[in-house]
Amino acid sequence: MNELALAEAFRLLQGADAPGALRAAAVIVAAEPGNARAYLAAGIALRALRRWDAARGALEPAARLAPGDYAAPHDLGLLLDHLAQAAEAGGRVAPRARPATHLAPESVRA
Repeated sequence: MNELALAEAFRLLQGADAPGALRAAAVIVAAEPGNARAYLAAGIALRALRRWDAARGALEPAARLAPGDYAAPHDLGLLLDHLAQAAEAGGRVAPRARPATHLAPESVRA
């Protein structure tokens, strides 16, 4: 696995560059289709871009490929929760939870 490329994808997510993170993750997924963390990065980026179906399509394999990792099921749960709310409200509801990539460092307590 190209650890540097994956680290770059997550760095781009932290910098709120979802399109850049998606591009970086897609390159890794294409080269390493068994890389759960690359699917996770792609799923988080797609969720940030509000591409709900594509996000689900990335987060589901991330969860399946790394069943012991909590991150993919967590993000998939946030997405499914949003989709359920949106369906209930006719698509007019914004997600209740914002991805951690949008947290301001000063809002996180150590």
